[in-house]
Amino acid sequence: MVGWLITVLCSAGALLLQPVGAQPLKPTIDFLDERLKIPESSRFVEAEYTESGVGVPFGVDKRLSYFSGNYAEATQRFMDSLKRFSFKAEIWVYLARSYFYEKKPEDARNTIERAAEIMPDLSERFWNPLLESMLGEIRSRALDQQAQIDFYTRSQGEYLELFRLFRFLADEAGMSGIIDRAERRAAKMAVMATMVASSTRATYLADADKWVGLAGQMRGEMREVGFLPPETQPLPTYTRQSVVSTDVDMLEKTHQLQLKVDFYQPNLEDFRTLFSNYLELEMPAGARFVIEGIEREVTRLQLKADTSNDFVEVSKLQEEVASLDQLKQELSQRLDSEGL
Repeated sequence: MVGWLITVLCSAGALLLQPVGAQPLKPTIDFLDERLKIPESSRFVEAEYTESGVGVPFGVDKRLSYFSGNYAEATQRFMDSLKRFSFKAEIWVYLARSYFYEKKPEDARNTIERAAEIMPDLSERFWNPLLESMLGEIRSRALDQQAQIDFYTRSQGEYLELFRLFRFLADEAGMSGIIDRAERRAAKMAVMATMVASSTRATYLADADKWVGLAGQMRGEMREVGFLPPETQPLPTYTRQSVVSTDVDMLEKTHQLQLKVDFYQPNLEDFRTLFSNYLELEMPAGARFVIEGIEREVTRLQLKADTSNDFVEVSKLQEEVASLDQLKQELSQRLDSEGL
């Protein structure tokens, strides 16, 4: 599991090695721990809390709204409780958690920061580490979601959702990485369009345009928060006419093999054949997609090896990884030798 996390962090460009100094350890707080002991502020007065009448409905709302997963209703009810009594730290914590589960990280952060303003005596020992824990949880989920995008086909909505998590975290490398992935999806759609009949070609080209549009939208949002987005990558300029002299049967076989590489578990010969087909079709962009596919398969196999307790299986997976690494080096050298 540790190896997988390091791999994903490195692929995101987000592994930051902090120097170790003689700094005091901060309290360890788990933002999502429902058994977390929540301290009371010096501003909390039990008699005033009882007189406010908030305690009973707050407990009911936790049980009927929050714990049942109705977080939108829970946030509204917790906010109503805070209007009547704002010095109960537990209500602020559950409001922040409700926003978190609603996928509203800005509101969750604002809730904790507002609680710290109202009860500053808890800032150092509770609110600050609680916020750090929440941000760490968001980053962990963002990296998990990125791994899903890298391994599996995901919708544009999921790409945009992940991009906005990185934007919330002010993670420039993470935002740039999602834009790059969206543009690679567009490029692959453009390449696939040259290998199919006209009726299907239009669908691929329309998808490519949508991914280009998404990349443009994310670039705009990145600029809005003060970061410079990566340079736009132009789509491959292949046309159907550029391959009309090629055996149509080979085009179809290449298309089907690309689908197998993208959606199933390919073997070494699948990668090798697909790479050779792209070179014969004089489509180096497609050949580079094959190398990216090998890298993705290597990461997937490493993940399996890192999470397996079966020595025999781990040895087999490591052999597969070594073979794929060797194939990647071989194919990369072929591209370089041909100046592609």
